[in-house]
Amino acid sequence: MTDSEKHQRRSPRLAGQVMWSGGALALPTVVLLGLTPYLLQQLGPERFGLWSLLATLLLFGVSLDGGLSASVLRWAGIYKGVDERAFVTRIVTTVLLTVSAVAGLIAAAIWLCIKPLSGLVNASDDLRADTELILRSAPALVCLAILSSVFAAFAQAHGRFTAQFIRALVSQAAFVVAAVTLVPAHGLTGVVGAAFIQQGVGLVVAAAISARYLRLRSVAVMRRSELGPFARHAGQVQLGGLSTLLILEGDLLVVTLLRPIDEVGVYALGAAVAGGLRSIPLFAVPPVYSRQVDRFRREGLRGSLEAARSQQMAWSALTVPWSFFTVAVSFAAVTAWVGPQAGLAGLVALILSVSYALNTATAVMSTFCRAIGRPGLETTYSAIAAVVNIALIFPLTLWLGVVGASIAGAFAYAVGIVTLLRLVRRKIDTQFPAPIRVRDLPQPVAAAVVAGVSATFAVTLLPQGVIGLAITGAVAAVPFVPVVVRAVRLNTHHIKALS
Repeated sequence: MTDSEKHQRRSPRLAGQVMWSGGALALPTVVLLGLTPYLLQQLGPERFGLWSLLATLLLFGVSLDGGLSASVLRWAGIYKGVDERAFVTRIVTTVLLTVSAVAGLIAAAIWLCIKPLSGLVNASDDLRADTELILRSAPALVCLAILSSVFAAFAQAHGRFTAQFIRALVSQAAFVVAAVTLVPAHGLTGVVGAAFIQQGVGLVVAAAISARYLRLRSVAVMRRSELGPFARHAGQVQLGGLSTLLILEGDLLVVTLLRPIDEVGVYALGAAVAGGLRSIPLFAVPPVYSRQVDRFRREGLRGSLEAARSQQMAWSALTVPWSFFTVAVSFAAVTAWVGPQAGLAGLVALILSVSYALNTATAVMSTFCRAIGRPGLETTYSAIAAVVNIALIFPLTLWLGVVGASIAGAFAYAVGIVTLLRLVRRKIDTQFPAPIRVRDLPQPVAAAVVAGVSATFAVTLLPQGVIGLAITGAVAAVPFVPVVVRAVRLNTHHIKALS
């Protein structure tokens, strides 16, 4: 038996890792779906728009961590030995100090410039104090979230996805209890307080989980010779992540600047449904990435490349039907969840589902580039997509409102997916499989048409709320059953290669 085969027998199976990873990633979506109607009713459209702005700033800020969390994950995965813990501890110490210092400087700048900054938000004068609360709270929340993700990287690097799930469960439960307790009496301030409780609990749990992988007696900052390679990798990851972020989350900031604050809530509702649907296949990405890093550590580029081809084929087989399902069901899902008055948000969700589907198609290819130390390829693809998005979003938002903002991202990722495939084939592997193949599309397209019509009709007969949303999804899923069965049958050997 080869060393690779022995390692595979000792490794946890991917299905179990995906289940726990999926649970950790699904919990925020479940909480979002359950609490959004409640928060919308308690806060009203304008203050709900401000809460949506804070949530976007939080996501934006966490993604703008300089690529530090993703780089800690890679370094923790490569340097797993007990004798390497002092080195990993130096990395974590340097990252924590850097994040805390930068967050403190940003917080000070916001407090000094709060009046002109709050004026950029298109809200009425009676919401000015609430707007200032949102802006002042953002840096501290972002800092807590980044520190939590840095510690959580160790659980992922060592395959402890059960611990990731426990962390998510505890922190989300803390948020729900705090929100239900505080919001009726304190409104928007109560939601912000619940967010601080959530991030604080998540940080404590993540730090406790990671302590076993660190050497706390040798706390120190990184040496100059260690800092260079880590900083270069982090910088390239951040550039790629920033470009992706400008499309996935930056659109809502553009809507905030150019449209009335109530339209921010409309866009956020559509993005919540489209993003929730998008997140489901992404449950598999953290364990797949951990395996890519581990295989590259053990076998180098040649050994990891063969596995990456199979991973991409399996990913395409499973995600293409899902992507067409999300496009088909998204409009009906919004109206089933919130009510027929949310038709504009449903249209936003439908267009964003197209954009997110194109982004999801490249997920495995992107993580492979990071795993083998070539994040610059992902950076180039993301930058080109971001340039297209920036060129389109301002004129389209001014012309078509939230619908125009949604369309810009779809065009950007259509350009991006072609760009990344060409880069990978030119720089790494000329035979790397395409994320989407034309010959695989007829069946999913036909199923999407049937599913969309069925779901739209079903909404008229169902109660509004989470139950109606679940039944609508089940009705739309039926036409895709034979599509998925066929895709799995044709790609069984590639799917087995993941396990």
